[in-house]
Amino acid sequence: MIYLFSAPVRTGKTTQLMAWAKDRIDVGGFFSPDVGELRVLCRPRSVEIHEPFEIKNPKGHEVQSIGKFHFLDAAFAKAMEWTKEDLENPDIQYLIFDEISKLELKEKGFHALMRSVQKVTDKHFILIVRSDRLAEIIEFYNLNEARIVLPEELFKIS
Repeated sequence: MIYLFSAPVRTGKTTQLMAWAKDRIDVGGFFSPDVGELRVLCRPRSVEIHEPFEIKNPKGHEVQSIGKFHFLDAAFAKAMEWTKEDLENPDIQYLIFDEISKLELKEKGFHALMRSVQKVTDKHFILIVRSDRLAEIIEFYNLNEARIVLPEELFKIS
Protein backbone atom coordinates (compact mmCIF):
# COMPACT_ATOMS: atom_id res chain seq x y z
CA MET A 1 0.00 0.00 0.00
CA ILE A 2 1.18 3.49 -0.82
CA TYR A 3 0.11 6.35 1.43
CA LEU A 4 0.47 9.95 0.31
CA PHE A 5 0.86 12.09 3.41
CA SER A 6 -0.11 15.51 2.17
CA ALA A 7 -0.51 19.04 3.52
CA PRO A 8 0.55 22.54 2.40
CA VAL A 9 4.16 23.65 2.45
CA ARG A 10 5.71 24.55 5.85
CA THR A 11 2.90 22.98 7.91
CA GLY A 12 4.99 20.42 9.80
CA LYS A 13 4.52 17.29 7.67
CA THR A 14 7.97 15.93 8.48
CA THR A 15 7.66 16.76 12.18
CA GLN A 16 4.28 15.02 12.39
CA LEU A 17 5.52 11.93 10.60
CA MET A 18 8.62 11.78 12.79
CA ALA A 19 6.32 11.83 15.84
CA TRP A 20 4.25 8.99 14.33
CA ALA A 21 7.39 6.91 13.72
CA LYS A 22 9.17 7.78 16.98
CA ASP A 23 8.58 4.60 18.99
CA ARG A 24 8.02 2.22 16.10
CA ILE A 25 10.55 -0.47 15.22
CA ASP A 26 8.92 -1.30 11.87
CA VAL A 27 9.70 1.99 10.10
CA GLY A 28 12.50 2.66 7.62
CA GLY A 29 13.23 5.00 4.77
CA PHE A 30 14.37 8.55 5.39
CA PHE A 31 13.33 11.94 6.74
CA SER A 32 14.63 15.32 5.62
CA PRO A 33 13.82 17.70 8.47
CA ASP A 34 14.90 21.32 8.61
CA VAL A 35 17.71 22.01 11.03
CA GLY A 36 18.23 25.71 11.12
CA GLU A 37 17.79 27.00 7.57
CA LEU A 38 18.79 23.78 5.80
CA ARG A 39 17.49 20.26 5.45
CA VAL A 40 19.40 17.28 6.77
CA LEU A 41 18.85 13.62 6.05
CA CYS A 42 18.09 11.24 8.88
CA ARG A 43 17.02 7.66 9.31
CA PRO A 44 14.01 6.53 11.33
CA ARG A 45 14.83 4.36 14.39
CA SER A 46 18.30 5.86 14.53
CA VAL A 47 20.16 8.98 15.42
CA GLU A 48 22.07 8.60 12.17
CA ILE A 49 22.12 11.93 10.36
CA HIS A 50 23.78 12.45 7.02
CA GLU A 51 24.54 16.15 7.01
CA PRO A 52 23.92 18.12 5.04
CA PHE A 53 21.23 17.20 2.55
CA GLU A 54 20.72 20.77 1.40
CA ILE A 55 23.45 23.35 0.93
CA LYS A 56 23.34 27.06 0.16
CA ASN A 57 26.32 27.29 -2.18
CA PRO A 58 26.53 24.50 -4.78
CA LYS A 59 29.97 25.50 -6.10
CA GLY A 60 32.42 22.62 -5.82
CA HIS A 61 29.68 20.10 -4.96
CA GLU A 62 27.73 17.57 -6.98
CA VAL A 63 24.14 18.66 -6.47
CA GLN A 64 20.65 18.53 -7.84
CA SER A 65 19.07 21.96 -7.86
CA ILE A 66 15.51 23.16 -8.07
CA GLY A 67 15.07 26.91 -7.89
CA LYS A 68 17.16 28.27 -5.02
CA PHE A 69 17.46 24.86 -3.35
CA HIS A 70 20.54 22.66 -3.82
CA PHE A 71 20.65 19.04 -2.62
CA LEU A 72 23.79 16.92 -2.45
CA ASP A 73 23.98 13.90 -4.73
CA ALA A 74 25.75 12.02 -1.91
CA ALA A 75 22.71 12.49 0.33
CA PHE A 76 20.38 11.09 -2.34
CA ALA A 77 22.70 8.09 -2.63
CA LYS A 78 22.68 7.61 1.15
CA ALA A 79 18.86 7.70 1.31
CA MET A 80 18.68 5.14 -1.49
CA GLU A 81 21.21 2.93 0.30
CA TRP A 82 19.14 3.05 3.50
CA THR A 83 15.97 2.26 1.55
CA LYS A 84 17.55 -0.78 -0.14
CA GLU A 85 18.65 -2.08 3.27
CA ASP A 86 15.17 -1.51 4.69
CA LEU A 87 13.50 -3.27 1.75
CA GLU A 88 15.54 -6.38 2.58
CA ASN A 89 14.78 -6.21 6.31
CA PRO A 90 11.70 -8.31 7.16
CA ASP A 91 11.13 -6.28 10.35
CA ILE A 92 10.56 -3.09 8.35
CA GLN A 93 6.96 -2.79 7.18
CA TYR A 94 6.72 0.97 6.49
CA LEU A 95 9.15 3.02 4.44
CA ILE A 96 8.99 6.80 4.53
CA PHE A 97 10.15 9.01 1.66
CA ASP A 98 10.51 12.66 2.67
CA GLU A 99 9.64 14.13 0.19
CA ILE A 100 8.50 13.53 -3.38
CA SER A 101 8.08 16.77 -5.31
CA LYS A 102 9.45 18.90 -8.16
CA LEU A 103 12.77 17.10 -8.60
CA GLU A 104 11.03 13.76 -9.04
CA LEU A 105 8.66 15.28 -11.60
CA LYS A 106 11.81 16.17 -13.56
CA GLU A 107 13.00 12.55 -13.20
CA LYS A 108 15.69 13.57 -10.72
CA GLY A 109 16.00 13.27 -6.94
CA PHE A 110 14.32 10.07 -5.78
CA HIS A 111 12.72 9.33 -9.15
CA ALA A 112 14.64 6.08 -9.75
CA LEU A 113 13.79 4.96 -6.23
CA MET A 114 10.10 5.70 -6.83
CA ARG A 115 10.10 3.64 -10.01
CA SER A 116 11.76 0.67 -8.33
CA VAL A 117 9.56 0.50 -5.24
CA GLN A 118 6.31 0.64 -7.15
CA LYS A 119 6.86 -3.06 -7.84
CA VAL A 120 7.18 -3.93 -4.13
CA THR A 121 4.04 -5.53 -2.71
CA ASP A 122 5.09 -6.67 0.77
CA LYS A 123 5.80 -3.22 2.28
CA HIS A 124 3.88 -0.03 2.92
CA PHE A 125 5.23 3.29 1.66
CA ILE A 126 4.45 6.68 3.15
CA LEU A 127 5.39 9.45 0.76
CA ILE A 128 5.39 13.05 1.92
CA VAL A 129 3.89 15.18 -0.83
CA ARG A 130 3.05 18.88 -0.67
CA SER A 131 -0.64 19.41 -1.33
CA ASP A 132 0.09 21.74 -4.27
CA ARG A 133 1.96 18.88 -6.00
CA LEU A 134 -0.35 16.02 -5.04
CA ALA A 135 -2.33 15.76 -8.29
CA GLU A 136 0.86 15.97 -10.38
CA ILE A 137 2.61 13.26 -8.35
CA ILE A 138 -0.43 10.96 -8.53
CA GLU A 139 -0.64 11.36 -12.29
CA PHE A 140 3.11 11.19 -12.97
CA TYR A 141 3.61 7.96 -10.98
CA ASN A 142 0.14 6.52 -11.69
CA LEU A 143 -0.69 6.40 -7.98
CA ASN A 144 -4.46 6.31 -8.41
CA GLU A 145 -4.71 3.41 -5.94
CA ALA A 146 -2.70 5.23 -3.26
CA ARG A 147 -4.44 6.41 -0.11
CA ILE A 148 -4.23 10.13 0.60
CA VAL A 149 -3.60 10.78 4.29
CA LEU A 150 -4.19 14.21 5.79
CA PRO A 151 -2.44 15.29 9.02
CA GLU A 152 -5.51 14.59 11.17
CA GLU A 153 -5.61 11.01 9.82
CA LEU A 154 -1.93 10.14 10.26
CA PHE A 155 -2.26 8.21 13.51
CA LYS A 156 -4.91 5.98 11.91
CA ILE A 157 -2.15 4.28 9.91
CA SER A 158 -1.34 1.22 11.99
